[in-house]
Amino acid sequence: MPATTFASRNVNNLLVKMALFFLFLIFLIHHWIILYIQPLLPGFDGGYYAVQVRDLLRSGTLYYSAPPIAFLIFALFAKIFLLLNLFPPPLCVINGVKFGLALMKALCIFPTYLIFKQLTKRDAIAVGGAILFELHPFFMLLANATSLFKNAVGVFFLLFYIYYLNKSTLSNDWRDMIPALVFISLTAMTHILDFGLALAYTVSLALIEAIRNKGLSLQSSLSKLIVIELVSLASLFTIILIFAPVFFGTYYKFISFIQELLSVESSEYSITIPPTLEPFVTLSALIAIISILLCTRFGIIDLSKRIALALDLITIFLLLPLYSQQWYLRFILVTFIPAILTLPELFNQLRDLKKIIALIVIFMIIFTPAYMQSARAIPVINPIEFRDINNMAPLIERGDTIVVTRFGLHYWVTWFLDIKTEYHINKLDDYIQSYHHVYLIVNKKIVSKPGWVILYIGKELMLIKVK
Repeated sequence: MPATTFASRNVNNLLVKMALFFLFLIFLIHHWIILYIQPLLPGFDGGYYAVQVRDLLRSGTLYYSAPPIAFLIFALFAKIFLLLNLFPPPLCVINGVKFGLALMKALCIFPTYLIFKQLTKRDAIAVGGAILFELHPFFMLLANATSLFKNAVGVFFLLFYIYYLNKSTLSNDWRDMIPALVFISLTAMTHILDFGLALAYTVSLALIEAIRNKGLSLQSSLSKLIVIELVSLASLFTIILIFAPVFFGTYYKFISFIQELLSVESSEYSITIPPTLEPFVTLSALIAIISILLCTRFGIIDLSKRIALALDLITIFLLLPLYSQQWYLRFILVTFIPAILTLPELFNQLRDLKKIIALIVIFMIIFTPAYMQSARAIPVINPIEFRDINNMAPLIERGDTIVVTRFGLHYWVTWFLDIKTEYHINKLDDYIQSYHHVYLIVNKKIVSKPGWVILYIGKELMLIKVK
């Protein structure tokens, strides 16, 4: 190789690395500022993360059963802030969550770049694709307003799993299977939906390979990886269930999801999509449809086409109106992952670099306003409610006590008062049977019933002793 060519490549690699690092800093600082200027954590589940991290620091375990990786990351930064005494202790916990979340989202620019480079072989396109992924408004919604923070953190591990799964399929090298196995395990221990996407991608790619080759060779790297993953993940979940069941957490939702999907009533839910999401849902569907047509037009000979087709099938599955509102909206929010990762093959079809860059710029122009809109979010508790709750603290007896309040607020009541809470007011009779002290924290407009004792009336909330 001529010395000038070698030097040129080195310069190009250095410029790409500098560009990626610069973009990483931009997204990290921007997201950190968005979260930092808020006094608490946004979204209905914001208080959930504060409580989880506090308990992890205090007792080494979680308050609510859940996969642990995201909370361990948040707890690490909370501990650093505590050691450095940067904030009062409660704010160290909250800011640990904020910084860990911003960091993990911004870090996704690196595996996304690797996937685009892997499939397009062009740095400019790979950098542009990584920017599009970070700018997608659904990603900001996951990491902000919807408070699906575990989901957002798990995207990082999911992307690296996809990269190494692709790499092991391309190279048929067992050494590429090891990081793939590591990253699917980390994904599994971060969030159930990210893990589901990892499994769906693996199965879809394997099915496409089997159809193309009229069978899946047991000697292929994909077959070997699937077998190793099944054994390793089964062992991992067995160990967790035996020794640390609190970390199994939301995986019980798999059962309810399958039951719901198989039930006759599952297709009878009224699906409504928030108007702000509709254009991006349509865009994901269009990308998937166009990609399927292009990938199947001349046969799925290239691995890049088979990868795109596997991602297209996942996008279509996520968009099917077969699920309840809760599942459907969560599925909608992660469609950006397969949809954006389908773009490399579409760009390969265009070939002309100028046209590809123009298309990337158009996507950026479409994404940016919605991305900025998605960055606006507030906690489910306002300052007046915060003061009301603090004034209630001395009036609540401790010991075998439960406080029932609205969903979302109950996490913050647990955070501020360090007391067990629930939001199922329809189960009030059960709580009366199970606990010695039962309280309600409700809006002042709620009418008290006979036998209930109003202990405190604040500006927005009131405290009622039920038992």
